[in-house]
Amino acid sequence: MQSVERNDEALEQRYQSVVTRLPLRSPIFLPTARMPPAERLAGVEAVEDLYRHRLDSLYKPKLKALRQAWQGRKRCFVIGNGPSLNQTDLSLLKGEVTFAVNSFFLKAPELDWLPTFYVVEDHLVAEDRREQIEAFRGPVRLFPAYLRYCLAEGDDTIFFDHRPRKSYPHGFDFSTDASDFTYAGCTVTFTCLQLAYFLGFEEIYLIGVDANYVLPADVQQSDKYGVGILDMGSDDPNHFHPDYFGKGYRWHDPQVDKMIQAYGEAERVVRGTGTRIYNATVGGKLEVFERRPFASLFVSPHQDRQQV
Repeated sequence: MQSVERNDEALEQRYQSVVTRLPLRSPIFLPTARMPPAERLAGVEAVEDLYRHRLDSLYKPKLKALRQAWQGRKRCFVIGNGPSLNQTDLSLLKGEVTFAVNSFFLKAPELDWLPTFYVVEDHLVAEDRREQIEAFRGPVRLFPAYLRYCLAEGDDTIFFDHRPRKSYPHGFDFSTDASDFTYAGCTVTFTCLQLAYFLGFEEIYLIGVDANYVLPADVQQSDKYGVGILDMGSDDPNHFHPDYFGKGYRWHDPQVDKMIQAYGEAERVVRGTGTRIYNATVGGKLEVFERRPFASLFVSPHQDRQQV
């Protein structure tokens, strides 16, 4: 037992040494204690290696090349995972450019198409859903560099430099050049908006972004990682699937008020640039962006003439 404890102490010392060399050292960007010490060490060593040797030389050029590849496509859809997604005719998105996030793979079996891009930025999601994330193939996978500790590199994956907001605690930042940095905004869809803007889409439609959360009575809360962490024993009422953040899956306090502030910054920055962000969510409480009825976005020219 003592030898095991000494080994763990040695691993922890090495782990802390590597962490001091990382550009992001806040707990929300690092492995959690659920990971064994040896795996945590190997993970942060992989992150350090990525930042030092490939983020600038390999992945930033890949992201710029992606922008070139999607020139000429006018619109895209950023798919949130709120309950309204179950009232949204997702079959209409076949052939569209789409950004899916987090546990969208729970919805994918119902569809006959795959999203164009797939984004995860939350270390709790990445750890708890690691196997499903790695198995979800088809989209271009866009992950922050700090998640290299638990998510693998590959030909279909582009790591990008995602950073805390510079204007904390009184404001948010929206990057117009995702090949340089993107900034946190309390929701992965805010990151997707920055990526979509950088890739050149002129019309960005949000769907499934309900901006409305209810915490069940059995939720357990802590601030172990510097922000609110929630752990529930019951089904998840806040997303399209009851197992999304159900029993055994951790998630961060949604902080809807801060999400709304971040969205407001996105709207402020893009307005007047030739790009517009619209909310095509069915219902929900997000009113920052101009609303567009989802079904109306797919009216064919023939149907249009008939209505006129």
